[in-house]
Amino acid sequence: MKIEKQFGKYICTDEDRGIRITLQEFDGRGYEKTAHVEVGGLTASGRFIPIIEGRTGITSVGTRRSFAQWVERDIRGNEKTGDEGMQGIFGINSPVVSNDWKASITEAFREALAMYNAGSPPIMLYDKEPEEDDVWRIPGLISEDINVLYGDSGSGKSYLSIIWGQAIHHGVPVCDLRTIKGNVLLLDWETTESKMRRRMKRVDEGLGIEGECMLYTLAEVPLVAMLDSLEKIVVEYNIEFIIIDSLAKAVGAKITDEENVTRFFDAIRLLGRPCIIIHHTNKGDDYYGSPYIKANARNMWRLRSVQNEGQQELSIQLQQEKENDGPGLGNIGFLMKFEGDPFDPDAVTLKLQDASQVPQFRRYSGLTERLRVYLEETPNHRMRHDEVKDILELTKPQQKTFRTYVWDLTTKSGKYKLLTQLMHIDGDYICLNTELGSSKVLIPEIELISPKTDDPEERTLVVI
Repeated sequence: MKIEKQFGKYICTDEDRGIRITLQEFDGRGYEKTAHVEVGGLTASGRFIPIIEGRTGITSVGTRRSFAQWVERDIRGNEKTGDEGMQGIFGINSPVVSNDWKASITEAFREALAMYNAGSPPIMLYDKEPEEDDVWRIPGLISEDINVLYGDSGSGKSYLSIIWGQAIHHGVPVCDLRTIKGNVLLLDWETTESKMRRRMKRVDEGLGIEGECMLYTLAEVPLVAMLDSLEKIVVEYNIEFIIIDSLAKAVGAKITDEENVTRFFDAIRLLGRPCIIIHHTNKGDDYYGSPYIKANARNMWRLRSVQNEGQQELSIQLQQEKENDGPGLGNIGFLMKFEGDPFDPDAVTLKLQDASQVPQFRRYSGLTERLRVYLEETPNHRMRHDEVKDILELTKPQQKTFRTYVWDLTTKSGKYKLLTQLMHIDGDYICLNTELGSSKVLIPEIELISPKTDDPEERTLVVI
């Protein structure tokens, strides 16, 4: 019997007998394990059809034999009652009918369990050089893993994810940030096919692209229930990136419950593709649901947006709350513009924007960035450092941090290198470092576009 693992399924095949036994969703503590088992047989026409499926124990002798008896009963039927079972389908002399199911079930359960317990084989990591493609789908922005983007309703999350998705699908830069091209699948629990079609066309117009859009599926059941069909879609269409809109409906159960959330993320990992998951906030302005949501995310962005008065624009701030492959980028800003009719726009465009220039976002910035922006807007680019706590409305922890900043700048200890690059102390004043005769800031806290090259294909988000 041949056994292989695909998408978390353990598929045991006996080609001579024309049988296939699939085990998945292992569960249980200690030695005792259960699994969802599907048994199929090959018909004379060369087609596998299901014989029996269900959840059963797979470790004890008794449960294995009992399951084998159920398989035999369904195939061979019962002569006493005139039930011919499935002999008419497979043929009386078929090897499926005459098979020793007790032996086949025992072997399949034993081999699958052994492979499950063994886990992945060890590898030599240095045998292959690490590549940037192994880490980022959009360098510095969307990782090659599980990404979560959450924010208020109507804040632009869905549109932003579609823009990123279409850029990835066509392999075009977005806001001068290069993308790693790959076929994209959008799983939509939130809207309708017709609305999504209009959104796609607006995004395509804004990106300046033509051709087929990403693959779209209007989802109606929890993602876990869709897993088998999704695995086939991923293989058939060579899907390399998935968008899930949105998490609560994709889980399909209470997302405050650890078990429900864990099952959802386990299913995502079985698909083996990077994804971005759209999610919503709670009344406390945090993401809604179990702490295991953040624990399972590898890259997490908090989205805030402000509609610019009198304009068909959204100023967007992304605040990185988690990044597992580095220190993170802090805050990134975008301007999303809807062009054309206000009720039925022709295009949606996206460009980078300095989020610190939007007053509503400043309180979410780091203390150094808030100081820089305020000093830049202040005449002479200076202010008394004993007035900072009141002007910026600093909390007590922030006041303590600011006193440390003043000490560092006064003593020139060099503890905060970025702070020293941006500011200095002149008597009772904290001052912004500027070019001679100019108020232009010499070095910003975050540079959004890498200055190393003029080629958009090579530009990335960096922190300096």
